[in-house]
Amino acid sequence: MTANPMLRETSRAKNWIGKPLGVQLGLNPENKVDRARIKRIVQKLIEEGTLRIVERPDERGRPERNFFAAGTTYA
Repeated sequence: MTANPMLRETSRAKNWIGKPLGVQLGLNPENKVDRARIKRIVQKLIEEGTLRIVERPDERGRPERNFFAAGTTYA
């Protein structure tokens, strides 16, 4: 997965973190079952500290949105 500072938390976003992550894991983020699995994986990465959520304006300058950043723990 390439570095993208604008990967979003919500699966409704075009730049949802689950899209590139799913591709890397061989999962289809458009498939309901795969999407649920990706969400569980992302949640686990947050719990482990590998990922963390940060709030900042989006690319259009709209109010604070949740994005991902590297956490403090690397697996």
